[in-house]
Amino acid sequence: MQRRDSATDARGRRWAALALGALLLVYVGFALDGLTRVPAVHDDEMTNAAPAYKLASVGIYGSDAFAGFHRSDVRMYQFMPVLQLLEAAVFKIFDVGLLQIRLLSVVIGGVVVLLTYLIGRSVGDARVGILAALLLVSYRLGTGSLETGVVLVDIVRVTRYNVLVPAFGLAALLAFNRAEGRRQPVAYTLAGGLSGLAFLSHMYGAFWLPALAATMTVRRGPQTLMSRELALMVAGFGLVCAPWGAYVVGDLEAYRGQMSMYRDRFDLLNPAFYFDNVRKEIWRYAGFGVRDLLSWRPGAWVALVVFPAALVVAGRDALRRREVPLCALLVSLLVIVGLFALLLRWKTFSYLLTPLTLAVVVMAYGAIRLWDTLRAPSARILLLALLILTTQEAGAQMVARHRRAEAATTYEEIMGRIASHVPPRAKVVAPLRYWLGLRDRTFRGWHLAVVLADRGPDAPPRPFAEVLRQIVPDVIIFDDHQFGRTLADPAHRYHWQYVSIMHYLEERHAVKRADLSDATYGRIQIYLLNGEGPRPRDR
Repeated sequence: MQRRDSATDARGRRWAALALGALLLVYVGFALDGLTRVPAVHDDEMTNAAPAYKLASVGIYGSDAFAGFHRSDVRMYQFMPVLQLLEAAVFKIFDVGLLQIRLLSVVIGGVVVLLTYLIGRSVGDARVGILAALLLVSYRLGTGSLETGVVLVDIVRVTRYNVLVPAFGLAALLAFNRAEGRRQPVAYTLAGGLSGLAFLSHMYGAFWLPALAATMTVRRGPQTLMSRELALMVAGFGLVCAPWGAYVVGDLEAYRGQMSMYRDRFDLLNPAFYFDNVRKEIWRYAGFGVRDLLSWRPGAWVALVVFPAALVVAGRDALRRREVPLCALLVSLLVIVGLFALLLRWKTFSYLLTPLTLAVVVMAYGAIRLWDTLRAPSARILLLALLILTTQEAGAQMVARHRRAEAATTYEEIMGRIASHVPPRAKVVAPLRYWLGLRDRTFRGWHLAVVLADRGPDAPPRPFAEVLRQIVPDVIIFDDHQFGRTLADPAHRYHWQYVSIMHYLEERHAVKRADLSDATYGRIQIYLLNGEGPRPRDR
């Protein structure tokens, strides 16, 4: 590849800075448009925000929404802590709100775009970095349940921990490349520490450490496993993770109890666990247009052709030149994808943002190599036309999402309607998505009822009526998202739990305080237990 190093070319530096700035502006515009309107608030957003809010307001890392489940209200172990710590800092400075929650994710996504550019520049030149960032920001690779199919833009609009893993992982990769290139002990330790932060964002973030270790082994042989450099990376990883380890050891009983809710995801001593994971791995990628290849999806078709070809070209160049950045990129991608297949039973599409950031760099590298090879102007025009075709597909989806956002109900509006029917001092059991608007009440999430009902893998769950007698709520809220449309279906396997809830409502002489119908949030039913009579139906 013809090198165009921006460090030695003033025009190249200016061009790269302008292009990257433009891409970041495009990303911000896409990510902020209707940010608090669509998508509708997700339960996971509030599950993460609740302990962050308690930490910021009273200094206790716990979630009152899960009070009664293995001390979750004073010690939270259900997820790794970095996102909650960042949210707590945001709440402390800017107060709590849906905009603040989602803006944090958007900012982290911007960091991912910048790091993707830097990785691309390191393996090729500024053109590779810019093209990789462009693909990440405006290439419609996904379908399925995503809003637009531009994976990064869709994922950052629902604040979860998935965007943090590539942010710390790509930073670890850059530190590792510097360490390998200059043999800097501090850089090795930094790479390990950043891998530790990826792990503290989500458990699969730990895959970055073996990915970097595998790169060292591929380049320098098995003796690397006993090297000082690997020891420094492991030490950096351990130092960053040590405070969380101490926190876990501080109450192992609570940790084991809370982690029991994930026991079906880990069966490491059973060979069938790994076989079953690999066998079902293809479903993790279903959202990348696999089901749409027979329709007019240029993004899916181009990726299907370009990525394998680019992978071959990048692999051949890595074998020839043995350069650290390209080798680290390819080995990290292959190791992370392999570990995803082998160890992750939960096939969440949003996890794929981590390997996607590496894959778009590979695609950009192959495309620029092809551009440099082509001499005929017509061939280059065709390549540019193909790029425009794939990016305009995303533009059309952004316009459609903007129109949906204009028609969507705001969270403040729907919570105003709900809160008007909930007495100020009531204890509420409701879907977790409503925590933010009802946090001044005594709030318990329906997820608490689910985990309290769990009696282990070999026994059916406790009836919800029994769990609700333990919680003793004053108000119960259903919606189509939580129980309203699923368990109410007589054909559902857990319909008997819905019947159990109805029996509990009868037992407590519940009255339906409101029956709200909303285009964005669906049907919402509010029951007052042992309270005053019903108000007129609100639609």
